[in-house]
Amino acid sequence: YHSIYGLVMIRINAYTDMKEFLAPGGAVSRAMSGFEARPEQVQMACAVQKSLLDGRRLAVEAGTGVGKSFAYLIPAVDIVSRGGGKVIVSTFTITLQEQLINKDIPFLQACMPQQFNAVLAKGRGNYLCKRRLKFAVEKQKMLFDRDRRSKSIFCFSTANLSRRLQR
Repeated sequence: YHSIYGLVMIRINAYTDMKEFLAPGGAVSRAMSGFEARPEQVQMACAVQKSLLDGRRLAVEAGTGVGKSFAYLIPAVDIVSRGGGKVIVSTFTITLQEQLINKDIPFLQACMPQQFNAVLAKGRGNYLCKRRLKFAVEKQKMLFDRDRRSKSIFCFSTANLSRRLQR
């Protein structure tokens, strides 16, 4: 609640109603042809919203086709856009990372009234580091067709790393 001139109290933190947003005729349905409202998705979105507002942990198990991505992204975006901090979404697969960053998030940026940004940060296991490449070249020459090819990969990666460090 916020006080205006010390006399009137109004409630400003009116968060998005997940039931309306994910309902037939709601924002998602209007933006996505063929969207089917799913009670499990609405239930999960409401639980995620409540847990974020209450600052509590939540574990959810839901089957295929429930719409889990939207069920956690929509309340997260809604709360963060109202000053609720930042949200980190951690996925187990690169495929889901790509789906979120290339499909789901751009769709929500287009249909949600709130403006928000999202970035993808991949784990270090997705990159080739100089130390691991050198180890592979020295110890596992069988991984490469020719020694010349492995040396050229190593030289290329070293040159790129040096250029990045100079920036």
